[in-house]
Amino acid sequence: MIDEKPIYVGHLRAEILLIDYLLKNNINQADHLNLVEISISKIPCLLCSSYIDALNKKYHRYFYSSDATHGKAYTKWIYRDNEDPSIINLINDKLIEQIQHLIKK
Repeated sequence: MIDEKPIYVGHLRAEILLIDYLLKNNINQADHLNLVEISISKIPCLLCSSYIDALNKKYHRYFYSSDATHGKAYTKWIYRDNEDPSIINLINDKLIEQIQHLIKK
């Protein structure tokens, strides 16, 4: 018998999971009389905030309306499956920017 445990790779954050579900199922507010909303109970991390902004632009959506972020970046943070390379590059650039800023401090 072979024990096949999944390899743990990271965390897809809750707000990104919700957005992923809405995008994969093509659920739009316009189609549902503005009944589709997500709510975030905490200020998002740097990467989630930037990621949500990038997803909004790519999919012409409005999932998040504030530029507020606590500025932290977490280990094992991951993208949605099969994410667009342009979005990955954008988020990676944002992370590099943050690292360079911290080094200068």
